[in-house]
Amino acid sequence: MSIWVPLDDTDLHAVVLLGAQPHNHPPFPALKPNAEAKEAAAQCFLAAGGVTAKPSSVDTGPTTLALLGQPLSGKFPAFRDKRKLRDFVQSQRLEEAPLGLEWLGIINAAEEDGRLPANEQYIRATISQPGIHVVVTMNPVLAELIHKCRFLACDFTFKRVHGHFNEWEVASFLDGINENISLARLYSDSNSLEAFRLIWDGFFRAVESTTRHSLQFKVFHKNGNLCAIICDAEAAQAQALGKYFMKINRPTVSGIEEALPERLLLYAFKSCLFHFNQNAHGLSKRGATAEDVNRILSYPSMKDPEERRYFRAWCKEHPLEAIKAWYRNKLGLPWYLPSVNPYESPMERSIWITTPFTSNSSESSHVNSNRNTGTNLPLLSAISW
Repeated sequence: MSIWVPLDDTDLHAVVLLGAQPHNHPPFPALKPNAEAKEAAAQCFLAAGGVTAKPSSVDTGPTTLALLGQPLSGKFPAFRDKRKLRDFVQSQRLEEAPLGLEWLGIINAAEEDGRLPANEQYIRATISQPGIHVVVTMNPVLAELIHKCRFLACDFTFKRVHGHFNEWEVASFLDGINENISLARLYSDSNSLEAFRLIWDGFFRAVESTTRHSLQFKVFHKNGNLCAIICDAEAAQAQALGKYFMKINRPTVSGIEEALPERLLLYAFKSCLFHFNQNAHGLSKRGATAEDVNRILSYPSMKDPEERRYFRAWCKEHPLEAIKAWYRNKLGLPWYLPSVNPYESPMERSIWITTPFTSNSSESSHVNSNRNTGTNLPLLSAISW
């Protein structure tokens, strides 16, 4: 640095001339990711799971920390802008899945999956009808375990997938590992009776095609392990299962002669008691007294037929419209009340008491899945996880 001053001592001006010195403050970070940043981000995206990767996992996930030694946004400040990071992840997803992450992308992924060896395929079927689309997914190793299960808990979960599709999960408790585990996942954009027919058929067909033998019910086939299916109170779900049972029941084998699907259903079906209790407690918000609610909660343990008849008359004649409406709803579902009461159900007593009373196996699987994969995912991302 040089300082120049006038020869006149009374002139207080000076000229300061800086030499070739370093800049005295850091440059502003780049506003746009450069080629190096994009290349690193692409590697982090693939390491974090590709189409299943979330922006947060691309930025600060363990795979990124292993690759870069620090968060992506720490090394490349342009990605501190969350919108830029989100847009980059979305562009990478579309690059991997050019037909998108919804139905067309699923069709394309299923075709690619179908070219793999049978023991590596995961997407087992895509089913499309007017207004209904169903995707069946099943891991071949887990599919074999289904034949060993004494019960299956099945129901929809609504948080994991974004958009019109919801995930229908099949879970059970595996004695060997003492843990609830998800055994199959199906996805549908409808919960109509026809949609559930496709779901049940799709599930049972997938088990057979994946494992090379059909799923056997103890009560219908006499040589199977599966004793019961446990679901919530979704009417179309139960009705479609009853119709499936009508197709597989051979009275000469099972000894069961039932003309009505809703009656045959009950030989291998239970409704979740937790959902029953939750529904009953909800009546308290509509004017039911604690005594009324407790009366309804006692129904699953009513052994005496006369007591059950008295209960039905009590519901029908109750002065509170909410309880009358609750009972009218159950009358429209003739299978429902017997599916929560072992004394009204035709299910073998030994099967009833040795299988769960709730669908908690699937409920806990929902929680685990949401925690591990995140929620509100595009359909292909949810399936590919």
